[in-house]
Amino acid sequence: MRRRRSATALAAALALLAVGAVLIGWWLTGQAAVAQARQTALAEPARRAEQRARLLAEELGRELDAVRQRESRRPYFHYQNLFHDPRGATSGTAVAPSPLADGPVEPLVRAHFQVALGADAGADLVVTMPTLNDDIPALVAADRRALDEPLRSALGQVAATLVAAVPALEASPARVASVQRERSKAPRPVGVAVAPQQAETLELSADSYSQNAMSNTIYQQNYQQDRPALRPAPPVTITTVEKRSERITVTIGALDWQVVPLGDRPSLAALRRVMTPDGELVQGLVVDADALVAWLDRAEPGARLVSAASAPAPASEHAEAGLTVGPGWRVAVATSGQAAASALAAQAARAFWWRFVPVAALAGLCGLLVVVVVARSERLAAARSQFAASAAHELRTPLAGLQLYGDMLADGLGDPGKHGQYARRIAEEAARLGRVVGNVLGFSQLERGGLSVRPAPADLAAAVRAITERQREALTRAGVTVEVTAADPVWAQLDADALDRIVVNLLDNGEKYTRGGADRRLLLRVDADPASGHARLAVRDHGPGVAPAVRARLFTAFARGEERDGPAGLGLGLALARSLARAMGGDLGYVEPRDGDGALFVLQLPAAPAPAS
Repeated sequence: MRRRRSATALAAALALLAVGAVLIGWWLTGQAAVAQARQTALAEPARRAEQRARLLAEELGRELDAVRQRESRRPYFHYQNLFHDPRGATSGTAVAPSPLADGPVEPLVRAHFQVALGADAGADLVVTMPTLNDDIPALVAADRRALDEPLRSALGQVAATLVAAVPALEASPARVASVQRERSKAPRPVGVAVAPQQAETLELSADSYSQNAMSNTIYQQNYQQDRPALRPAPPVTITTVEKRSERITVTIGALDWQVVPLGDRPSLAALRRVMTPDGELVQGLVVDADALVAWLDRAEPGARLVSAASAPAPASEHAEAGLTVGPGWRVAVATSGQAAASALAAQAARAFWWRFVPVAALAGLCGLLVVVVVARSERLAAARSQFAASAAHELRTPLAGLQLYGDMLADGLGDPGKHGQYARRIAEEAARLGRVVGNVLGFSQLERGGLSVRPAPADLAAAVRAITERQREALTRAGVTVEVTAADPVWAQLDADALDRIVVNLLDNGEKYTRGGADRRLLLRVDADPASGHARLAVRDHGPGVAPAVRARLFTAFARGEERDGPAGLGLGLALARSLARAMGGDLGYVEPRDGDGALFVLQLPAAPAPAS
């Protein structure tokens, strides 16, 4: 028993270790995969938003660079309210409103401006706008003045910053081209291909240059008669007006993006430097932030433009990408699909558990089956060992009797008048040996599935009486009294040989377990049960009975009625008897006696109709 328990415990430990190691490893890797899938699913909306923001930023960068390139080709004299077109068809002095006098023509541009540096380095910086004219206020509408004067004031506050942001140009066109090429090699934000632009030199006649330089004066002189409200024209101070045959060269740089502080937030501006005979100018344009936002909203509803100075949005709300047209600008796109991503992550976790739990249960069941098989093998090995010992004992006893009485008869020993008794004892021991061998053969047939019976209608009461009578003499010598009570006849479907083995085993079982008892009667009762349609045989003894703990395995092979100090036996009789009973269509069971005295076994067989007389 100790070895069996040790082997079973070892098998259980090994099965637990093997199954547990596999399941724990699978669970760890599965949880890692689920976590990775969850992280990927939850990060997917932000990744898509970031990708969309990057595409929007690149697209907006290309749009703004196209604006920069178009504006770079704009003549420098468009940045004043009145200008003289050198390519005009009219002769003499003539000026007209600038194409920018009514505001920018580019949808993304807020305003154009110009900072005059002048010839004197210490002079104040003057900021003008093509939409404003301080000398001729009548040319500017009130709403335009109200809109642009605050912006000009703000630009005036950062005029020095604007001038410092634009590198100086030299008069030499070769040097100007070199400077522009060097600037084109400077690091640019990724995603926008900015074509290198060189500074241009513009040759004007002295007359055209002078008329642009004195556009307000010319306008006042030409139109003062029709509009006397205009203020008097200032005296002409530019000497180039008198040199009408001289050619004037103006060097114009390319616009380049800069971030300038205007008000409470930085603004995007394109700046260029213009070199004239009367001094240098810084010209530029300011991008309309509201127009940028409207452009982004049309391209991607909910997208917004943020600057480096503003706090970044939480990752769960917006994904941001660097705007590729200027430092410190980002396009932010709101993430979407978080609920779907969470559902997808939860689905991945559920899918893992749906796979893990059944497989874990199956693996645990397989491990349990291995333990059960090992335990059963150990039990069978122990049962076979016990069976071998019991069989040796069971066979040794009748063989010893056969040898004893055979030797006495052969050698003429003992009382010659009892030779008949010696012969009967030899016959009884031989019958006992036959029963042991018969049970062993019957169990062997039962294990191989070769146990077969041929039930036929017969009188159960008569068959039981015949079997009892054959056993009565041996039972009487053993001190057992047999009483048969039967209602003649009781017809049943039975096999005579099978019934003989059942009844003999029940009688032999009663004889064993009543040894040493005061009442050694065996009571057999045969009757019919019309309600169940069975014929019954009840066999009762007055021995110690069957303990409740033993009843569950009473009809199991090699099971014994007592663990210790019980009569010798193989533990096959009741198991074989029940198998034979069920083979005939009936059953054999144990019933607790009402008075609690002894043991009661009941054999049920299918009832058969009485043969016709």
